[in-house]
Amino acid sequence: MFIVSTPMGSTVYSLSAGGPIVAPNSNVNLIIPVNSMNQAIKPIIVSDKCIINISNISSGSGNDIIFDG
Repeated sequence: MFIVSTPMGSTVYSLSAGGPIVAPNSNVNLIIPVNSMNQAIKPIIVSDKCIINISNISSGSGNDIIFDG
């Protein structure tokens, strides 16, 4: 599971999962793994111009996509 967050969401959602605090006026998005057992997987900050493609989410797999706001 992971969180994809805008800078405004970084202080609550990202921080609770171990991600960074990002200035609200930054032109970035954050991708933060949640409870990853793999220590090599770290939060990633990408330009807001990047296209984030989420794949391999199938119906009935226990995966959820939740949009806030």
